[in-house]
Amino acid sequence: MRLNKYASLAGLGTRRQCAQMISKEGIQVNGTLIFEPAFEVSDSDIIKFHDKELKPKVVLHYWLVNKPQKLPLLSQDDLSTATLVKKKSELKLNPLGDMSDGSCGLCVFTNDVHLIQLFTSNRHKAKSQYIVPLLAPISLDTYQLIRDEISKQGNGIVNCFHRLNESEEIEEITFEVIGEGDKVIYDFLLRHGLKFNKVDREWFCGMTKKDLKRGWSRPLSEKERIFLIHFTHTTQ
Repeated sequence: MRLNKYASLAGLGTRRQCAQMISKEGIQVNGTLIFEPAFEVSDSDIIKFHDKELKPKVVLHYWLVNKPQKLPLLSQDDLSTATLVKKKSELKLNPLGDMSDGSCGLCVFTNDVHLIQLFTSNRHKAKSQYIVPLLAPISLDTYQLIRDEISKQGNGIVNCFHRLNESEEIEEITFEVIGEGDKVIYDFLLRHGLKFNKVDREWFCGMTKKDLKRGWSRPLSEKERIFLIHFTHTTQ
């Protein structure tokens, strides 16, 4: 990061003002007085102005990604997520919760340490909905057995919905999950011998994939950010 940008983030003024100030007065970097605004610094450097250490103010960022299937989160191959790949390194973004490489759909990246810790420790009650198209349709009777098990045991899955085909068979199931990642879906599907081609998160903490094509990403709106924090408040 350029020294004038670092100083600006620490609250000393605009980047231009900080550049002029550095050129005239200098700023100490690891004990050495620097007069070059473009001098590159990192978080590990000790930076002082008038013997007072400077610390950049933390600006929280939240990005929504419609992850492609079978691609690692934020891979360089993720098409238009390239912008976020760059920002991930620059802003130190991390995903909220776990999401398998084989899954697709919505996920959020942030530098909000508190939220990341909540998801890592499973002390949250974030709600998600996953669509699972079945390769082999099942009967209504089989589906009812699945619903009965979910209502009795749960294991993170709190509800499910179905879509019928022309033969009155179930060809797609939507699972609603609270406080868990997609692993509970995979475990449930495999335990029941259900064949599927993807697990697609279509709804996450009040957010949907509307106007967000597969492989694309965008920053959350202020309303979405408020909803995200509301849906993920601690359960302890």
